[in-house]
Amino acid sequence: MRSLFAVVLLLAACGPCPKPPTAPAAPGASPEGGAGAGVAAPAGEHGDVPCARYGTLGLYAVPYGKEQRTHPAFAEAEVAYETALMSDDQQDPVASARSYLACAVALRAVPDDDWQRADADRNADVCYYNVMVMYANAGKLASEGRAVLEQAAADDPRLADKVRGYLAEPLTDCPR
Repeated sequence: MRSLFAVVLLLAACGPCPKPPTAPAAPGASPEGGAGAGVAAPAGEHGDVPCARYGTLGLYAVPYGKEQRTHPAFAEAEVAYETALMSDDQQDPVASARSYLACAVALRAVPDDDWQRADADRNADVCYYNVMVMYANAGKLASEGRAVLEQAAADDPRLADKVRGYLAEPLTDCPR
Protein backbone atom coordinates (compact mmCIF):
# COMPACT_ATOMS: atom_id res chain seq x y z
CA MET A 1 0.00 0.00 0.00
CA ARG A 2 1.28 3.43 -0.85
CA SER A 3 2.03 5.45 2.23
CA LEU A 4 1.24 8.95 3.35
CA PHE A 5 5.01 9.36 3.36
CA ALA A 6 4.85 9.65 -0.43
CA VAL A 7 6.16 12.85 -1.94
CA VAL A 8 3.81 14.90 -4.08
CA LEU A 9 3.61 12.95 -7.28
CA LEU A 10 2.20 13.92 -10.62
CA LEU A 11 0.66 10.73 -11.98
CA ALA A 12 -0.19 11.92 -15.47
CA ALA A 13 0.38 14.93 -17.67
CA CYS A 14 -1.92 17.88 -17.03
CA GLY A 15 -3.44 20.09 -19.62
CA PRO A 16 -6.58 21.06 -21.42
CA CYS A 17 -7.95 19.20 -24.39
CA PRO A 18 -5.81 20.01 -27.42
CA LYS A 19 -7.16 22.01 -30.32
CA PRO A 20 -7.79 20.21 -33.59
CA PRO A 21 -4.80 20.12 -35.92
CA THR A 22 -4.71 22.64 -38.74
CA ALA A 23 -4.13 21.88 -42.37
CA PRO A 24 -0.92 23.21 -43.92
CA ALA A 25 -1.11 26.50 -45.79
CA ALA A 26 -1.92 26.34 -49.47
CA PRO A 27 1.01 26.84 -51.82
CA GLY A 28 1.73 30.52 -52.16
CA ALA A 29 -0.37 31.54 -49.15
CA SER A 30 1.21 33.63 -46.45
CA PRO A 31 1.61 32.05 -42.97
CA GLU A 32 -0.49 34.88 -41.50
CA GLY A 33 -3.56 33.91 -43.44
CA GLY A 34 -5.02 33.88 -46.88
CA ALA A 35 -6.58 31.20 -48.98
CA GLY A 36 -6.29 27.81 -47.29
CA ALA A 37 -4.03 28.92 -44.43
CA GLY A 38 -4.82 27.72 -40.94
CA VAL A 39 -7.94 25.81 -41.90
CA ALA A 40 -8.99 23.47 -39.12
CA ALA A 41 -9.00 19.80 -39.97
CA PRO A 42 -12.53 18.52 -40.38
CA ALA A 43 -13.72 16.49 -37.41
CA GLY A 44 -15.75 16.76 -34.22
CA GLU A 45 -15.34 19.41 -31.57
CA HIS A 46 -11.91 18.09 -30.63
CA GLY A 47 -10.96 16.62 -33.98
CA ASP A 48 -9.45 13.16 -33.97
CA VAL A 49 -7.04 14.20 -31.23
CA PRO A 50 -7.89 12.50 -27.92
CA CYS A 51 -8.34 14.71 -24.89
CA ALA A 52 -5.24 14.99 -22.72
CA ARG A 53 -5.97 13.37 -19.38
CA TYR A 54 -5.48 15.58 -16.34
CA GLY A 55 -3.11 14.25 -13.70
CA THR A 56 -3.78 13.82 -10.02
CA LEU A 57 -1.57 14.76 -7.10
CA GLY A 58 -0.15 12.55 -4.38
CA LEU A 59 -0.59 13.14 -0.68
CA TYR A 60 2.02 15.06 1.28
CA ALA A 61 4.23 13.29 3.78
CA VAL A 62 2.78 13.23 7.28
CA PRO A 63 5.36 13.20 10.06
CA TYR A 64 4.68 10.85 12.94
CA GLY A 65 5.67 11.96 16.41
CA LYS A 66 7.31 9.74 19.01
CA GLU A 67 5.43 11.37 21.86
CA GLN A 68 2.28 12.40 20.03
CA ARG A 69 -0.24 10.16 18.33
CA THR A 70 -1.41 10.66 14.78
CA HIS A 71 -5.13 11.25 14.47
CA PRO A 72 -7.03 8.18 13.13
CA ALA A 73 -8.49 10.33 10.33
CA PHE A 74 -5.17 10.03 8.50
CA ALA A 75 -5.54 6.25 8.23
CA GLU A 76 -9.12 6.60 7.01
CA ALA A 77 -8.04 9.20 4.45
CA GLU A 78 -5.24 6.95 3.21
CA VAL A 79 -7.67 4.07 2.62
CA ALA A 80 -9.99 6.39 0.66
CA TYR A 81 -7.01 7.73 -1.33
CA GLU A 82 -5.88 4.19 -2.20
CA THR A 83 -9.41 3.32 -3.26
CA ALA A 84 -9.43 6.39 -5.52
CA LEU A 85 -6.18 5.26 -7.15
CA MET A 86 -7.58 1.76 -7.74
CA SER A 87 -10.77 3.20 -9.28
CA ASP A 88 -8.66 5.38 -11.56
CA ASP A 89 -6.59 2.34 -12.58
CA GLN A 90 -9.88 0.61 -13.46
CA GLN A 91 -10.86 3.55 -15.70
CA ASP A 92 -13.69 4.67 -13.40
CA PRO A 93 -13.01 8.38 -12.84
CA VAL A 94 -16.36 9.11 -11.16
CA ALA A 95 -15.78 6.41 -8.52
CA SER A 96 -12.26 7.77 -8.14
CA ALA A 97 -13.64 11.31 -7.60
CA ARG A 98 -16.00 10.03 -4.94
CA SER A 99 -13.15 8.28 -3.11
CA TYR A 100 -10.99 11.40 -3.27
CA LEU A 101 -13.91 13.28 -1.75
CA ALA A 102 -14.09 10.66 1.02
CA CYS A 103 -10.37 11.28 1.63
CA ALA A 104 -10.96 15.02 2.09
CA VAL A 105 -14.04 14.46 4.25
CA ALA A 106 -12.12 12.07 6.54
CA LEU A 107 -9.48 14.73 7.19
CA ARG A 108 -12.13 17.17 8.43
CA ALA A 109 -12.19 15.12 11.64
CA VAL A 110 -8.74 16.37 12.64
CA PRO A 111 -9.45 19.08 15.25
CA ASP A 112 -8.16 22.64 14.99
CA ASP A 113 -5.81 22.17 17.95
CA ASP A 114 -4.26 18.93 16.67
CA TRP A 115 -0.53 19.10 16.06
CA GLN A 116 -1.08 17.79 12.49
CA ARG A 117 -3.96 20.09 11.52
CA ALA A 118 -1.85 21.80 8.83
CA ASP A 119 -0.92 18.40 7.33
CA ALA A 120 -4.60 17.42 7.27
CA ASP A 121 -5.51 20.64 5.46
CA ARG A 122 -2.76 20.25 2.86
CA ASN A 123 -3.79 16.67 2.11
CA ALA A 124 -7.51 17.50 2.04
CA ASP A 125 -6.67 20.25 -0.46
CA VAL A 126 -4.90 17.66 -2.65
CA CYS A 127 -7.96 15.41 -2.43
CA TYR A 128 -10.34 18.23 -3.40
CA TYR A 129 -8.14 19.10 -6.39
CA ASN A 130 -8.17 15.43 -7.41
CA VAL A 131 -11.98 15.41 -7.19
CA MET A 132 -12.03 18.20 -9.77
CA VAL A 133 -9.51 16.37 -11.97
CA MET A 134 -11.41 13.10 -11.95
CA TYR A 135 -14.75 14.72 -12.78
CA ALA A 136 -13.06 16.61 -15.65
CA ASN A 137 -11.49 13.36 -16.90
CA ALA A 138 -14.95 11.76 -16.80
CA GLY A 139 -16.40 14.67 -18.78
CA LYS A 140 -18.69 15.45 -15.84
CA LEU A 141 -17.13 18.41 -14.06
CA ALA A 142 -19.70 20.87 -15.37
CA SER A 143 -22.69 18.54 -14.96
CA GLU A 144 -21.91 16.79 -11.67
CA GLY A 145 -18.53 17.73 -10.20
CA ARG A 146 -19.24 21.42 -9.77
CA ALA A 147 -22.23 20.73 -7.49
CA VAL A 148 -20.18 18.23 -5.47
CA LEU A 149 -17.38 20.75 -4.98
CA GLU A 150 -19.79 23.58 -4.14
CA GLN A 151 -21.27 21.37 -1.42
CA ALA A 152 -17.77 20.51 -0.19
CA ALA A 153 -16.95 24.22 0.09
CA ALA A 154 -20.11 24.73 2.14
CA ASP A 155 -19.32 21.73 4.38
CA ASP A 156 -15.61 22.45 4.94
CA PRO A 157 -15.09 26.04 6.13
CA ARG A 158 -11.34 25.51 6.61
CA LEU A 159 -10.80 24.85 2.91
CA ALA A 160 -13.82 26.59 1.43
CA ASP A 161 -11.71 29.33 -0.18
CA LYS A 162 -9.38 26.77 -1.81
CA VAL A 163 -12.29 24.78 -3.21
CA ARG A 164 -14.00 27.93 -4.46
CA GLY A 165 -10.70 28.89 -6.09
CA TYR A 166 -10.77 25.64 -8.06
CA LEU A 167 -14.33 26.38 -9.12
CA ALA A 168 -13.36 29.91 -10.21
CA GLU A 169 -10.88 28.48 -12.73
CA PRO A 170 -12.22 25.01 -13.48
CA LEU A 171 -10.64 22.51 -15.81
CA THR A 172 -12.29 21.74 -19.12
CA ASP A 173 -14.35 18.57 -19.32
CA CYS A 174 -12.73 15.89 -21.46
CA PRO A 175 -15.19 14.14 -23.74
CA ARG A 176 -15.46 10.42 -23.07
